[in-house]
Amino acid sequence: MEDTLIVFRFVHYAATMFVFGALTFRRMLSWPPAIAAVEAVDPWLRRWLRVASVVALVSAIGSLASEAAQMADEPAAGFDPATLKLVLFATQFGRVWIVRLVICVLLLALLFRARSEARMVSLALALCLLGSLAMIGHAAMHAGFDGALHRVNQALHLLAGGVWFKGLLILGPLLFQSRTSNHRSITLAVVRRFSSLGYVGVGAVLITGFVNIQFVLRSPADLMRTTYGRMWELKIAMVVAMIMLALLHRVIILPRSVRAGRLQSSFALSVLGELGLAAAVVAAASVIGILPPGI
Repeated sequence: MEDTLIVFRFVHYAATMFVFGALTFRRMLSWPPAIAAVEAVDPWLRRWLRVASVVALVSAIGSLASEAAQMADEPAAGFDPATLKLVLFATQFGRVWIVRLVICVLLLALLFRARSEARMVSLALALCLLGSLAMIGHAAMHAGFDGALHRVNQALHLLAGGVWFKGLLILGPLLFQSRTSNHRSITLAVVRRFSSLGYVGVGAVLITGFVNIQFVLRSPADLMRTTYGRMWELKIAMVVAMIMLALLHRVIILPRSVRAGRLQSSFALSVLGELGLAAAVVAAASVIGILPPGI
């Protein structure tokens, strides 16, 4: 049952982060020089946003069923209406999940509409969908001011990760477009802007992640002597590796691309590597979320 819950959590986190990150990055690129380049990948983006919104809804339902089975310690409980009703209306997880399911449905409906004026509403819903994950799990353990601070910090951690990690996915079609169109200089400017914004995202992910550790672990020694702590170590190591790749982009590959007037092929390879690490970080977060901090 735990394995199924981890898989659903991973898929749901990834889909939700993609929708928020892609919509946010698309909004950040709405300045005149970049519009021509970005509009060329809009059909691709709209298609995958719709796919991701469907996946987010289906995985939210799957997560609910898996959570019910986990709470009842019985696999069949995930399909039992009485158990599902109890989980939905008698637990903090369930009450939050009702709201999140409603948001998933509204977001899905908006993303299947092609009207550009719905983008800001879609972005607001995506922000609420991703940020509301902070209302469950370890961030919901504490009450009072500490609990509120922990939940706000966790929400910021998720949102920063969504912008940084999933913004990388938009770079893929932009890189391909730069090889097959007349927008090479514009695409290069887009990449430079994303690289600069990446520093903010990296900083936010690291700071909020550090604060999360302080809230959950009893002492720094727990990083070494508990499974929960070792999973955090693994996650931190992968984030550091992503930062090293990002620095490689900014310090070496990007200046060479500027001098050449086009993006180097090594940039695409490093972006793929960063995406692979991002997926591994989300997977680690999915496992961390179900582990008791003291074990």
